[in-house]
Amino acid sequence: MTTYIPFAWPPNAAFSAQIVLDGSPYTLLVNWGLFGQRPYVNLFDQSGNRIFTQALVGSSDPIPISSLSWNGITQQVTVVTAAPHGIPIGTLANLTLAGATPSVYNAVWQMGAYNATTLTFPLASDPGATTVSGTVAANLNLLGGYGFTSTLVFRDSSQNFEVTP
Repeated sequence: MTTYIPFAWPPNAAFSAQIVLDGSPYTLLVNWGLFGQRPYVNLFDQSGNRIFTQALVGSSDPIPISSLSWNGITQQVTVVTAAPHGIPIGTLANLTLAGATPSVYNAVWQMGAYNATTLTFPLASDPGATTVSGTVAANLNLLGGYGFTSTLVFRDSSQNFEVTP
């Protein structure tokens, strides 16, 4: 289950929140970086040890999926988005598919951009009939590379942090 943390920048102060990652508590601190002239995310464990510091980078909102289908001949899934996805045609991107039924679709997939609204990815076995298409997003996991299975995503539009277990 995703936890949403509204980001409210206090005047002349740092933003702080308690979050749970992989079942353990951590402190999320966002402060202004004078050198970079931008906000920076800091993560600390409960002993006050810094886990990382990095620039705050946001992710765009998920895009609704118009259709989601599996092709048994090519063993590929075709994702047609309701709006342009913004991935350059002919390139691959790690995208998060969420809210779909069957749930086997709900994961991070390396998808190829076929055109402005069509993405494809390989899937070896038939997941069954799609009853809910869900959404697709280019989520930038701020925890990527730090050994967590939890994810931390910042949404530009809503100014929320999203923490998933």
